[in-house]
Amino acid sequence: MNPPPSFRRRAWQGDLSLARTCGLLYIVGGIALCAAIMVLVQRTNSIARGFLGLLAIVAWQVFSSVATWRAAARFTGPASLAVLARTVVVVGNLLIAAAVATLVGIV
Repeated sequence: MNPPPSFRRRAWQGDLSLARTCGLLYIVGGIALCAAIMVLVQRTNSIARGFLGLLAIVAWQVFSSVATWRAAARFTGPASLAVLARTVVVVGNLLIAAAVATLVGIV
């Protein structure tokens, strides 16, 4: 008998609800992670921790974006909500990419 899939695996596969993936993982989780990393970097004034924090944010962005995108594909409610969730992901990823480019000096 196999154990049930983990929360992380179900999210990655798009098996969680759209509200959970977009609302909790993508939006609330992303804001909480960014806030925690900003506080950590400001208190320690460490470039290394800032870089590790940036990597953590990018990793979270990839995970939560894929989870939200896949959940939107499986969503059986109003199509406009799935489109809205995917729009949030695209705009959020563009903002993160611009922030990363600015931080590393590409722009």
